[in-house]
Amino acid sequence: MFFLVSLCDNSDIKNIFMVIVNIIKLFCFFAPILAIIFITIDFGKIVVGNPDDARKEVSLVIKRLIYCVAVFLVPYVVSFVIHVIRDSGIPVSSCFTYDKAKNNIKEKSK
Repeated sequence: MFFLVSLCDNSDIKNIFMVIVNIIKLFCFFAPILAIIFITIDFGKIVVGNPDDARKEVSLVIKRLIYCVAVFLVPYVVSFVIHVIRDSGIPVSSCFTYDKAKNNIKEKSK
């Protein structure tokens, strides 16, 4: 358990967490945009294509929407799990939370 508490004392680990947070932010930004583009293409295939394939294309659109929502919610789910672990009495360093890592990035950019 002590490993989880003292892990963020190392500046290299903090930098890795900041890179991971930036990657997650990029995914959260580009996921809806890419979903809109691909869903538009899929609806174009439905309109132009064979009516028998329409059911398969609609299921693909629904899957893409679910994937987009899942990617968008990952930071919040991870933060919630860390807060639950911390509230249960297990000591966890604050750098594991998404909000703390986001604040570290803002402080570093100043």
